Amino acid sequence: MAEFEYKNLKEKYRDFSIPMAIVKINGNNFSENKYKLALTDVAIELTTGFEAAIASFRIYNAFDENKSIYEFEKVKQYILLGSSVVICMGYCDVFEPVFCGYIARIHFISEATDAPYIMVTAMDVKGIMMSGSYAKQIKVKSYGEAVKEILHKTAYQKLKEAGVITEIQVENTPDFKAGGGTERKESAETIEMVKESDYEFVVKAAKKFQYEFFTDVGTVYFRKAKPDASILMELSAATGMHSMDVEYDITGLVQQIEVRSTNVDKAKVIRVTKKYQDKISKGKYAKALLARSEKLYMDTTVSSKEMAEHRADALLGSMAYRFGSLRCELIGLPELVPGRFIELAKWGQAVSNTFYLTKVRHVLSKQKGFYTELEGVARKLKG
Repeated sequence: MAEFEYKNLKEKYRDFSIPMAIVKINGNNFSENKYKLALTDVAIELTTGFEAAIASFRIYNAFDENKSIYEFEKVKQYILLGSSVVICMGYCDVFEPVFCGYIARIHFISEATDAPYIMVTAMDVKGIMMSGSYAKQIKVKSYGEAVKEILHKTAYQKLKEAGVITEIQVENTPDFKAGGGTERKESAETIEMVKESDYEFVVKAAKKFQYEFFTDVGTVYFRKAKPDASILMELSAATGMHSMDVEYDITGLVQQIEVRSTNVDKAKVIRVTKKYQDKISKGKYAKALLARSEKLYMDTTVSSKEMAEHRADALLGSMAYRFGSLRCELIGLPELVPGRFIELAKWGQAVSNTFYLTKVRHVLSKQKGFYTELEGVARKLKG
């Protein structure tokens, strides 16, 4: 059973009439400005990838045609760099939050084909994390604990107070040992930041364990990939879909993955293999092409068979999800978010499948109204 049903959303949003966006900057609702400033072309891009979530919008009526100048005093409270931004989208008077961040860029633009306007670009917390560079040893014993320590710095707690961050959810990584103490002395296994930003370190940790690091309406996630197998929503041609593109590609797939390392203390080779056994074709030819193909990963940071198992599972999952891809556009639905599974239904065999959403783009434009673009991945055929 899907969490949301199209018919219920259609009722909730009153037949999807009068699409609207509410933009609050430092808590001030832009629509309540007293200078008749107009806000248009809202675009929000959310992703489970390592790039920052981004929101942008245009502000009109801030340019004096007679004096040929931008009237900064009228618009300054809505464009100051570093200001917190919360965006809700919906229809009529029913809205859902879709983005939390801060103003990162301001463009003053004058074009021959349009009235002068101001383009505002906001980013999530990753934008702040990208600045600075550190070189230090971290005393905690696991990467998950190190990420937790970083995200609870004073700077990020201030972002929480400002509403840019609403919650922080950090899962333990496979190198975590319960009851093992919180600190360790310097050794070959000491976790270090080597001339890297907080962002670079957290991304490095996520890649090491094939974890996801992203934000969803202010909630920062550092977690195992694809943890929730439940279906967010079933989508079909009858659920407001404008276009759809499903692709399956066996390029880069192999039958077996092997992770190999060495336990220096015991002078013993660590070796773990995992086989790709998902259904990728209605026939027998694709599996035959992959027969006896393999990839070998040498990872000197793996110090036990248990860690090698985790590494192999993660690598296998990462590879498998390159098999199927989905791109589609549909009517604007704020409930659609990255990091969840959707069911593409009623398109016939092979096309109908379960996809994990990796990117969601919500757009409210003067030309097309409110629409949502999705990108997703699948590791196998359904059935």
